[in-house]
Amino acid sequence: MAKRMRYQFSSKPEKCPQCGSSHVADILYGLQVFHKVEKDIEAGRIVLGGCIVDNNNPEWQCVECKTNIYHKKDWFSRSGILADKH
Repeated sequence: MAKRMRYQFSSKPEKCPQCGSSHVADILYGLQVFHKVEKDIEAGRIVLGGCIVDNNNPEWQCVECKTNIYHKKDWFSRSGILADKH
């Protein structure tokens, strides 16, 4: 079984690091009122990420190949503990 790459960026990438597509959407977590986000979903600006939110969730997703992209954070905001830089 091949290991999946974990892509991390300090800001939203312009292109998917896996396939090169420029269609990279924000992932929206939590319970949503669908009619308020429906147009953004259809346009590929956002994807729904589910209701469970933690510090290890991806922040963006390629609309074309579904690759998850993580926000590289140097510090946890509340604990002051240095985050994993891999």
